[in-house]
Parts: sequence; structure tokens; C-alpha cells
Amino acid sequence: MVRTPEVGPELAPGRVAYATDLNVIGTVLRQLDGFEHSGNGTGFTSDTLWFHRPFRSDDWLLLRHHGTVLAHGRAYGRGDVLTTDGTLVASFAQEALLRFRP
Repeated sequence: MVRTPEVGPELAPGRVAYATDLNVIGTVLRQLDGFEHSGNGTGFTSDTLWFHRPFRSDDWLLLRHHGTVLAHGRAYGRGDVLTTDGTLVASFAQEALLRFRP
């Protein structure tokens, strides 16, 4: 769940864009034993975010992450942003090229 301080509706998409960028690849990498988020080795990240309808970021929003694929040096995750009544207001995806240091 995420909620920002009160802001105008024109700032809500930017606030949610920031929030959706924080943990998607980390969610995918949880599949690795002994992984920790610090220095996770992601060399290149590609993000996509779709807004489906207007919303406010100063109301509670659920950011639901799915760690979808971890294979061949790449990680892919996706997620949804839902209001408290379950309305889908945005979707996001992130892909990363992984380089783990020994």
C-alpha cells in the first residue's frame, strides 16, 4: 500500500511512476537464495507504465507486484495499481539485464 501527502491530481501520475519503479526487479530476484536488495547487479532497466483512469495518490493505493521471469541474465516483472475499491488505475512492467559480481 502507498499513499502520498495531499497533492493536486495533476501530480498523482508522477508520484505513482516513482513508486512503481522501486521494487519490481527486487520482487523478481527474491527467487534467488541469499539475495539482498543492496547492490543487486541490475545493469540496465527498462520501465513501462500505463495509466488507465484518473486517480488520487493521497488516497491509499495497492501496488501489486508479480515477479514473472528470471532467466538467462534477465529479469521481468509487472504489476497493477489499484484503488481501495479494487479499481485498476495503472499497470506497469520492468525488465532488467543482470550482472552479478562475484
